Amino acid sequence: MTHAMRPIHPQAVPDDPLAVRWVVHTGTQGVVGEVVAAPDPFGALMRDRVISLALLETEGIWVWLAPGNTWADCGHKVREAILESLDLDGWRINGDSADLLRLVANDVLLGDLADEIHAADTTVEVVENDARWLLLDLGQLDSRDPAASTELQQRIETAIRARCPSLRETSRLGGPQSSHFTLSNTPRRALWTDE
Repeated sequence: MTHAMRPIHPQAVPDDPLAVRWVVHTGTQGVVGEVVAAPDPFGALMRDRVISLALLETEGIWVWLAPGNTWADCGHKVREAILESLDLDGWRINGDSADLLRLVANDVLLGDLADEIHAADTTVEVVENDARWLLLDLGQLDSRDPAASTELQQRIETAIRARCPSLRETSRLGGPQSSHFTLSNTPRRALWTDE
């Protein structure tokens, strides 16, 4: 697929004006995670500190601009760089990204499956995660209807795994394999730093 034919559009990242998720089929199959290096022109934007962090999933690339840059000034340049670079060799990806899994999970919960979660008259949130595992809180659904809770958990897992194949397991509070201790929700690493 040539880049001229590949659909792409920006999606704002809530509460983070330096971040945009570029919704585009990346063709990466099972390779997802933090972009360590990329072919030019995308790689040049990383080296020139226009882009401070990029996380690759199967249906998008999450991009953070370095401080001092704006999407109004750099958005078109980043968009074109993504389209021109995606099919080229030279991508190096660190596949263990708890940050990416959490971002994709929250995007699925607040976007793709939001109507279904609302119809189930519950709330769902990510309580804890690492790069391959999620702990979900499905609100009161477990106590009301354990079978519906199991089905919703499976739908959530399937939707997340389609975009982030590194997901190996989901657990839920109050459900099978649940734990009864308090978990830390402290981020494991900053999404971007000004090094």
